Amino acid sequence: MAHHRDKESSMNNIQSVSIISAFPIGIIMILMIWSFFKDAKKYREEKGLDKK
Repeated sequence: MAHHRDKESSMNNIQSVSIISAFPIGIIMILMIWSFFKDAKKYREEKGLDKK
């Protein structure tokens, strides 16, 4: 029974570490997407493609 508890604990640790390590990657991806749309808007305005 103790073996099962150890295995469960290590799985929880792996899950926690993977969630914590995914946060910076997620933030970088959000910043990249935001930067892309900001740049795309600027490009469209320069080319006169915006429907304003």
